[in-house]
Amino acid sequence: VLLVPVAAFADENFSQMNPTVKVVSYKKLFTDNIVAFGSGSATVISQDGLVVTNNHVIFNEDEFKPLDTFEICITFDASKEPVCKYTAHLIAHDKDLDLAILKINSTDVFGKSLPNLKTLDYKADVTPKEQTRVQVLGYPGSGGDTITITQGQISGFDVFDNATYFKTDTDIDFGNSGGTVIDADGNFIGIPTFIRSYA
Repeated sequence: VLLVPVAAFADENFSQMNPTVKVVSYKKLFTDNIVAFGSGSATVISQDGLVVTNNHVIFNEDEFKPLDTFEICITFDASKEPVCKYTAHLIAHDKDLDLAILKINSTDVFGKSLPNLKTLDYKADVTPKEQTRVQVLGYPGSGGDTITITQGQISGFDVFDNATYFKTDTDIDFGNSGGTVIDADGNFIGIPTFIRSYA
């Protein structure tokens, strides 16, 4: 039994929530136990709880199928750990584009209704250009227990599997996958997908 202090949830103010959320993916074992399989980040793109993330955050490569259930953690205060009492289900995923859409369930684990959420516009009319300053928001393993924001710039473009990606020198680590990339004007322009390194 997990006991959670009531005070831990006392400061939930959805008008102050950060639209970048943490996603923890779970796998159901043959014994009916459920275990955490991995985690990443996502961006809320609709008030009723659609979030976009990477396919590899929600997918079990060993069994070649999506994982079974997902926990969503919402940050209300950047100096505190996110509140992890929300769940989500898979709406759609695309392995080739490494994208997935989850839907946060309409009630939290205590049965309280989910209000309208703060979102970022994924249809923003913006064309990323080289040397554009960017910020990456997410929950990397190296970032501790709170949301992490790193800065850099778009340093070029690359084509991989017929899709165009922009490259950035921004610090990105495991757990940033599926998170939020915004430009200097706060436009949502992409999500961290993979890291290439020769170091």
